[in-house]
Amino acid sequence: MKIRTHVIIALLLSTILSQRIFAAPFSYYTFDESCADGVGIHSLIPYNTPSYATGKIDNGLDLERTLNQYAAHMNFVNVEQVRTIDVWVKAESGGNSGIIVEFTDSTANTLTLAWDNGNLIKYGLILSDSSQFELLSSGVSPDVWYHIV
Repeated sequence: MKIRTHVIIALLLSTILSQRIFAAPFSYYTFDESCADGVGIHSLIPYNTPSYATGKIDNGLDLERTLNQYAAHMNFVNVEQVRTIDVWVKAESGGNSGIIVEFTDSTANTLTLAWDNGNLIKYGLILSDSSQFELLSSGVSPDVWYHIV
């Protein structure tokens, strides 16, 4: 299975103006031939040599499930404080289950966007105490871009 993805990670900031709380991007990834963070401090590590391709916004990470390709950040600031993950995903074909992108913090909390058999995209949180939360499960069709927030 091939997946192209563009990822924006946003943390809710404590900026309050006229009783409104605003979120600003904490990290974002354009995948311009690297997994570098556009902000510069949370770069992803690409596993098993994924390639880069044209994405919905900027470039995308082209993942082959048969090669177990994904990207991860294993020392993220604090996964429990992540409020929004904004992702464009296009599955080019069906395939095996596997990680698309994963963030783990120093206390072993893990936030994962994954592909599941049956053409499902899942987004979940596993806390260091082994509590698991499935935050999203969405069916997808091949060759269609999906905006998951």
